[in-house]
Order: sequence, then C-alpha cells, then structure tokens
Amino acid sequence: MRNEDYQSLDSEPSGFDGRKEAPTENLYFHFVTDHSTRIAGVKTGQYDVADSIPIESYDELAADSNVNLESFPGGALTAFFNTSEGLLADQKIRQAILAAFNNDEIMLASFAKPDLYSLAPGYLNTNQVQWSTEAGAEYYNQANPDKAKELLAEAGYNGEEITLLTTKDYNEMYTATLVIQEQLRQIGMNVKVENFDFPTFLETKNDRSKWDIFVASTGYQITPPQLLAVNPDWAGLDNETVKQALVDIRAAATPEDAQKEWAELQGFMYEFASSTVIGHYNGVVATSKKLEGFELFEAPVVWNAKVAK
Repeated sequence: MRNEDYQSLDSEPSGFDGRKEAPTENLYFHFVTDHSTRIAGVKTGQYDVADSIPIESYDELAADSNVNLESFPGGALTAFFNTSEGLLADQKIRQAILAAFNNDEIMLASFAKPDLYSLAPGYLNTNQVQWSTEAGAEYYNQANPDKAKELLAEAGYNGEEITLLTTKDYNEMYTATLVIQEQLRQIGMNVKVENFDFPTFLETKNDRSKWDIFVASTGYQITPPQLLAVNPDWAGLDNETVKQALVDIRAAATPEDAQKEWAELQGFMYEFASSTVIGHYNGVVATSKKLEGFELFEAPVVWNAKVAK
C-alpha cells in the first residue's frame, strides 16, 4: 500500500535510486510457482509483471502482441566437481574434463538463444567492475578433446564410471548435464546421469559418494566469499589455499588489493579444477504492454509503474 507521507528524492529514477512516485496505490505480489499458470496470467492480463520466465516459453511470449519481454544478467551456470571422493579426486582427471568442455555448445542447448547468454570465466557478474576478472581463462571453454584424451591417459583412466547428478526441475541444469555427458563420452569416458526432483537432488548432493559432477544455476553474489564455488558445504571443496585466500580478501586494505586476491583465487580454482563457470545467463521478465514506468535493474522495479487506462 502506498505511504502517502513518503518524501521522495527529486532525482531521475535509476535502478533502485532516484524518484519514487508510487502512482499505483496498491501493489500485489503473487507467488506462482507453476510456470504455465504464471505465463497464462501475464498473457491474459491477470498479472502485469511475470518474473523468472522459463526459456522454453520465450518464443511463445515474444509472439504475443500484448506482452513485452526484457532480460537482465541473472547468474552463472556452473559445473561443480567432486574433489574429495571418487575418480575426480584426481586433479588430472578434472583437468581433462575441463579441457573437453565446449561451453558454447552447452549454453546454446540450455538457453536456446545466443542473446540470452554470454561466455566469460568470471564467477561474478561481468558488469561488477571490482570483481570481474579473466583469471583462469586458459582453462575455460577449451573445447579440446585431444588434450582431454591425453590427460586421461596420463591419469591412467581405464573406463571407470562417473556419475552426473541433475534434476529435471530446472531445464537448463538438466539439458546442460546431457550435453556434458555426450562431450565426455566423446573423449572416452563412461558416464551415467542420475536425475532426481530438486529436493532429492540437494539431499543427494550432500552425499559425496553418490556423484562426480553436477551443474547448477547460481545467482550472482555481491562478493567472492559469498560464492557457492568457495563454500566447502556446497560441493565439498575443502582446500587450505581457498580458505586462506578468502581470509586475505576479507582482510585486504584496499578494494584494489581485494580484487588482486580474488583474481589469484579464481585462477587457482581453475587450475585446481574444483568447478568451472559454463556461461552467464540472462533472467527474463514478461510485462503487459499496458504497463508504464516499469524498470528492470537487478530485479523488477515497480514503484514507478502504472497500468495505462
């Protein structure tokens, strides 16, 4: 409900800053977990804004004359490797897998349209100047199956089975996993996919004896210590170099020093092959074409929005 006593800034609206006019007296937020219901609602005008539009519905909404589609940087699709148990406890095998990854192929299959994703090795938003870095780029998107086969031979790989853990509840995660399965088969690896509903996926992920690789859509964080990729509870990465680097980032005297520490850590993570960004994806928001004053920043900005009469 609009606060009639609110005193707004006078500056031009910009993201979360600037003038807030609140032309709409009441804003109603509905948590609609079913994709088809949410999409039908924005098409019929029941909802004026629909967030988290699945990629498979993009073309349907783009063809609707009553709907606008907007996109914004959403996060990084990331592959996590089991560094503590099983076959992938061998760093050379993890490096072989990194060498095999063709990230453009994986992202195109997962997000369907090249304008909805981009490739970059950084774990954080590439628009975030302080933390954006190309460190580790030599290990990223190599698409080099010959190198991968050589590394597997050096590691003594002999056809042992590895398990890719996934969930169909998130289409991009499942699709990416199937593409990775085929890329690893092409370098001679024996790969199976285990698919569960999302709660079971999370439960199984915590048992390191049951998986070797999983892919997750990871939303952007503000600082490197918040990343799932450095959290030992997420995928079992228990490494002293990583732990010390996080301490050094937090204790850095200047933003420049912190950025340098992060670049060194990201480079180490790629060399160690604990995980890899596959690519950066855009979130998609659908709005009614009758909506005015709507802005998309890191999330929908609705306080200046109104529906044209």
